[in-house]
Amino acid sequence: MWARFWTAGLSTLLLGMGVALWLFLGPGVLKGPVDYVIIQGSSMEPVLHRGDLVLIRRGKQLGAGEIGAYRQSLDNQVIVHRVTGVQGGRLVFKGDNNAWTDTDTPTQAQVIGKVWFRAPQLGRAVAWLQSPWAAAPIAGALAAFVFWLVLPPVSPKRGTRLVTTARAFRWPALGGSSTPLIIGVATAVVLAAGAIGAMAFLMPSERAGTVELPYVQRGVFAYVADLPADKTAELYTEGLKTGDPLFLSVTPVLHLSFTYELRGLAPADSVGGVAKLYFVTRDVTGWQHVDNLMSATAFSGTSFSVTRDVDLRHIMEHIVEFQEVRQGASTFFTTAAVAEIAMEGVVQGVTISDAFMPFFTWRVRPPNEMYVETPESQFFQGLASPATAQANPFFHEHEKNVAIPLVEPNTLRILAWRIPVIQLRYGVLGAGALAVVVALVGVLGLRSARALDEPRRIRLQYGGLLVSAEFPDPGTRLATIRVKTFEELVRLARQRDGSVLWEELPTSNRYFLIEEGAVYLYEIVLPKPKLVEPKEPRIVA
Repeated sequence: MWARFWTAGLSTLLLGMGVALWLFLGPGVLKGPVDYVIIQGSSMEPVLHRGDLVLIRRGKQLGAGEIGAYRQSLDNQVIVHRVTGVQGGRLVFKGDNNAWTDTDTPTQAQVIGKVWFRAPQLGRAVAWLQSPWAAAPIAGALAAFVFWLVLPPVSPKRGTRLVTTARAFRWPALGGSSTPLIIGVATAVVLAAGAIGAMAFLMPSERAGTVELPYVQRGVFAYVADLPADKTAELYTEGLKTGDPLFLSVTPVLHLSFTYELRGLAPADSVGGVAKLYFVTRDVTGWQHVDNLMSATAFSGTSFSVTRDVDLRHIMEHIVEFQEVRQGASTFFTTAAVAEIAMEGVVQGVTISDAFMPFFTWRVRPPNEMYVETPESQFFQGLASPATAQANPFFHEHEKNVAIPLVEPNTLRILAWRIPVIQLRYGVLGAGALAVVVALVGVLGLRSARALDEPRRIRLQYGGLLVSAEFPDPGTRLATIRVKTFEELVRLARQRDGSVLWEELPTSNRYFLIEEGAVYLYEIVLPKPKLVEPKEPRIVA
């Protein structure tokens, strides 16, 4: 009785420890707080090497210098790199062994987590266990272990419990009372594997999809001017900076620069385009005049920079001429510096094209003053773009996505999990084959048990309950109550959480249970052995 309580307690303890470890270290497929990644490349050497297994702790905030993991937007692969900085709420990642930063800049919410633990080269073993080629030897080893457990027992010595190897491990004996249940479970597994396998083999192993690859076009304006020495301290105590007002009497010539940068696309992608730079001067009546600073010029790559000298007196001359023609009817003018970009290229085999038109404006007060306009007072409604809402009128960004075709493994949803079809095919084949073997062995075990004589059948099916002992002496005055079947004696023993005593005699086998002044007895009388008369020796002359 105490042995059963001990076994139940240990089983409950181990189960509780397993559940606790799973909740703490459960992999990401079950939404646990820890996931694992097998390092595939050399971008993080010498810290991480190919074949290392790293544990990723989910929900941890990353800072500069820490190693984290995120999913690449292009192909959904997990990247394990170090955070080198934070820009605009986005993390900048870089491999320790790389000379460039990563294209993707995920937010904290998009990061999988922080690297928590590293096991050198353990990832190779995990990858091998996940491969279909490892399923066959593992299943074979388990099958061999099962067959070893269910071998029939050896006859015990007097005074010892008849315990089969199976009962020592709490494993159902082959041909025992629980064998029909095992056969039923194995049959259900075969049917389930057949149904799931049919769906897995009818579905294609791969499916076509798309992934949205984000990219950003950035344009930055800046200007400086050569100032006379006598005017510098009077008007610009710290020198002329981008955004300062302009006075033609002091700064008639302006050095205007524009820098373009395309982020999010790899340098290996074929990208380029055509760029123009010009000034547009307008008034409230619709009059306008265009001064070209750079005609349409082709560029290649993801960035370029251009600087042009602008004669502000030329712009003011056109405004004065217009006022003279209209007899001074208009006194409100604006001049905008506009960069017109037509970007095009090929990214992952997909042709893309996009337009980007950053600009900023000056408010002009003829004949001498020009002030930079703020986004709130933007006059050039015809040039409106998302960049006009930015606080800095000289800095513009234009975000967009390009859909990249992607061929990815097809998956099938089983309860709460999505399993790749390829792995599912191998899995159902292995599980179905193993279940068929178990069912066949069980059926053969039942047939073998039925073919045995009753004492051998009892020892095979109920060996764990039998204890070898001597039948009580008649002088003990215990009432003898005979039962019709051995199963009745087993029920009595299990109700009392006891064992069945057993005595093997040359003429019979006695199975009994002593309880409350009585002996419950089931006896099997063995047939008498046939006597074989010896043959007379044959004499050969």
